[in-house]
Amino acid sequence: MKATNDVENPSQSEEVKEKMKATNLDRFGVEDPLQNAEVAAQDGGANPNQDEAAEANELDELDESDESDGDEDESDEGDEDGEGLFDDDSTDFEEDDDVEWPASTVMYLPRVIDEKLLAYFKKYLEKDSNRGRLFRPSTTSLFDEDQQDELEELEEIVDESFRKCHVARETQTLQKLYNMLEKTIDEAADKFIEKFNFFSIVSTKEEYTLLNFAPGDFHKEHIECSSLTDESDGSSRRICVYLILETPEKGGSFDFTYQGTRIKPDPGSVLMFPSCPLHPVKLTKVGAGSLMMVTNYLL
Repeated sequence: MKATNDVENPSQSEEVKEKMKATNLDRFGVEDPLQNAEVAAQDGGANPNQDEAAEANELDELDESDESDGDEDESDEGDEDGEGLFDDDSTDFEEDDDVEWPASTVMYLPRVIDEKLLAYFKKYLEKDSNRGRLFRPSTTSLFDEDQQDELEELEEIVDESFRKCHVARETQTLQKLYNMLEKTIDEAADKFIEKFNFFSIVSTKEEYTLLNFAPGDFHKEHIECSSLTDESDGSSRRICVYLILETPEKGGSFDFTYQGTRIKPDPGSVLMFPSCPLHPVKLTKVGAGSLMMVTNYLL
């Protein structure tokens, strides 16, 4: 019995070989597809040079659109060393030059607050007539189970064991300055939600709070939300926003324990992350200078 072999016979007739060359020429643009493996791999004869040209054109169009947007911050500070930037498997969103992700769920926008607005804050807070008047020591509410339906009547005491800083009183001028931060927060939230679209449910903001951490001040590890059974706004917080107005020469870094990252922000920067028990944060003790920041929460 003769054994059959499905492998092509190397002693093909010249006529068969010529037909194969014609087919390859028509399909791949070469008589022998092995001469250009990249062309054969395109399955249809697509030209890689044409693909590269098309991609280059798309990038040029993106660059032109970025340059035409006058509202974007052109500063590249914080990006030069490549620290905390993007891995090869990062998303398209993570390639935004204005956005850094020190951790996968912690967004950092360096120097995006308008410099004139920072100057307005500084001028108002350092005004002679405001010294000693605007800020009060941070306080803690004494919780009494018998008064949990009357939260507004709880006694507040100064407690420096957990957080030591000063909190700005509410004034009309500060409220106007806070309102000028709205656009920065909204644009930052859009970037955050673009990556985590489940946060698109946020629809409103809490009241703003201005905190001043002087030398020796700190904030121990904490979460930026309250108990789910709490009826205050703290249980509805979805996203935490830190707007950095001024930074100290020493200390004053933000430690995210579970994310394993420490952030020393620049003035005019924004930090944004989920307000949940999985994102405890600690502010290290300020050594020299002061940390001035505005906090807000998206609900």
